[in-house]
Amino acid sequence: MARCTFVCLVLSVLWAGCARHEETAPVNGPSAALVLEPAEIDLGEVAINTEAPFRARLVNRGSEPVVIENVGSSCGCAEAKVEPRQLAPGESAEVWGRYRAALNPGPVSQQVLIQPAGREAIIVPVKGRVFRRLTWSPDPVVLRPSLMEGRSDRQRLTVANGSDVPVYLAALALAHPGVSVEVAPSAIPANSRGEVFVSAAPECLRRESVTLALETSHPQESRLELPVRIEPQEHVEASPEALHLGVVRKAELLGRNEVRVTLRGNALEKLTLRSVRATPYLELVGQPSAGSQPAEFRFAVVERFPGIDLSGTLSFCFARGKDCVSFDVPVTGFLLQSR
Repeated sequence: MARCTFVCLVLSVLWAGCARHEETAPVNGPSAALVLEPAEIDLGEVAINTEAPFRARLVNRGSEPVVIENVGSSCGCAEAKVEPRQLAPGESAEVWGRYRAALNPGPVSQQVLIQPAGREAIIVPVKGRVFRRLTWSPDPVVLRPSLMEGRSDRQRLTVANGSDVPVYLAALALAHPGVSVEVAPSAIPANSRGEVFVSAAPECLRRESVTLALETSHPQESRLELPVRIEPQEHVEASPEALHLGVVRKAELLGRNEVRVTLRGNALEKLTLRSVRATPYLELVGQPSAGSQPAEFRFAVVERFPGIDLSGTLSFCFARGKDCVSFDVPVTGFLLQSR
């Protein structure tokens, strides 16, 4: 009888423990099922530098309550919230947020992450397309001046204003000395087009890409950066493109045997190299014969030169009639004073 009483007591204790365990178990059991309606967030068309709101419903289709611990996104450009955070079976919560469009147009491919307690995160795709109200063509514009013909190249860019307000344009100063810009007209009516003319002078010998910056009166697109590619008919390329001597002591600089610059390009065959101008601390000690391709130029460091700033320019001057057109290779460096 005592043994039977003991067994019954043990069973009752185990049953009580199981009951307490069921009361404190995680609310997200295996039968809990969260469904997002719709399954993905479609932002549609979003203008750059604006915000697009979005909404969805999160439904608990399971048989147990669910608690939402956290809501996040795959980037800082999107944020989302869920209310309420606790969902009984059959209940729904509202998911809402906003997407901040960047300055770069193109497709949107982000994610909203919803984290229920005790379960894997729910990944919600966010899609759409970011577009510009102000567009241009061609992209890029290509300029092909000719030094031999003495001809600049002037090309037209068409700027389309797809907004519902007039937009005023103003060209910013270009760092490139051989490129000029003309805006005509300066005001583009709503849903209309304007023109920008870009020119490259014959003296442009380097193949390169530059950026044409335009200021606009549009509140969301206050600056346009238009790519321009310069492809001269007679071109020169330097290797290295810039000569970096670094921060050095004079003894170290003098210990260098030579500094070399190599030129390539059809301008070496079509044009006559008239002269080479070096910096005050470099002197030309070797150069190739006329028309050589590639053309290597050797410079030596002079024993005495003024100052500690080693910056300057190596200028290769090509003849154009009685004039000279310079192709420059920048030089940077700084002389470290000895103690």
